[in-house]
Amino acid sequence: MGIFGELKAEIIVEKAINLLSKEDQAGIHFNEISALTRDFCRAILSDLEQPGFTTSELEKEIADKVKIMFAQGYHIEVLQLILEKILDSFISIIGEQYHDLQAVASYITTVRDHIFKGTSFLLKMALQTQREVIQKQNEALMELSTPVIPLMQDILLLPLIGTIDTRRAKEIMDNLLEGIVRYQAEVVIIDISGVPVVDTQVAHHLIKTVKAARLLGSRCILVGIRPELAQTIVRLGIDFPDIITKNNLHAGLELAFCWLGYRLERVEHDHE
Repeated sequence: MGIFGELKAEIIVEKAINLLSKEDQAGIHFNEISALTRDFCRAILSDLEQPGFTTSELEKEIADKVKIMFAQGYHIEVLQLILEKILDSFISIIGEQYHDLQAVASYITTVRDHIFKGTSFLLKMALQTQREVIQKQNEALMELSTPVIPLMQDILLLPLIGTIDTRRAKEIMDNLLEGIVRYQAEVVIIDISGVPVVDTQVAHHLIKTVKAARLLGSRCILVGIRPELAQTIVRLGIDFPDIITKNNLHAGLELAFCWLGYRLERVEHDHE
């Protein structure tokens, strides 16, 4: 067994944590980060004992833990900080146990190279996981910002809130078309009362959405055009060809009921 086989991952990690400042230690969840860094050190030690360095051991022992930790909201800066101290810990322990300066220098160089490669792999994986988490969060926000609500049989409501750019317009169309198919909707009421600005680009997106819905057999009613929006639309010369507009949601529902042959009646209850 060589020098590296005599080193213990637990001791290396403990010393690395002790090298952190009190402030840095306060921001670390020790159970999770210690388990991860112990596995990291074991993998490094294992690879140091073997000719050539590969990430196979890291991938097997650490990949799942990294994904779970960063999916739970860990910051990559925390991992980077502790990994920097792991190298300092290795150097300190080797220097304490061995006094042949030439050998120590050689060992430290070898350890540094392996830790740099392992750290690069680990941080790359952490960044990838963070990107995946952010992507999923963005997708969830998009779904919340473009809900397709079944009001009743055959009628869907699409309430739009906030600015509509090209990316969001695609999400709106995708969600609406999926909703039309899922609920077999014949009428879609698009409420734009929560859209702050309707310019030519927004109008273009709305027209494309209505046309796509029509191809699936649904008729659309556009509601919620506020007075200031109406003035902007007229000033810009925007035209909504073949799109029925109504002042508010109530008027849109009345028209939808009329198209579908529904009738609302007030039911009188006898009070005894």
